[in-house]
Amino acid sequence: METEVFEATLGETTILEDPTWGWGDISAQPVTIHKIPGNHFTMMREPNVGVLAQTLRTCLESYPRAVHHPL
Repeated sequence: METEVFEATLGETTILEDPTWGWGDISAQPVTIHKIPGNHFTMMREPNVGVLAQTLRTCLESYPRAVHHPL
């Protein structure tokens, strides 16, 4: 399972040599950065939260569903 990072497109930016914003050092899996309109706060408000929700939905749907096996 990949590490999915949701990054706001507006606001303060830090120039990093690592395009994964440091998540590549932490995650054992590939890191995908998703650009969401707005800043750290407005990405969670309409209309930007709709983009975030659709992006998150697409990510979740790309992974297989867990199957529960009772003991």
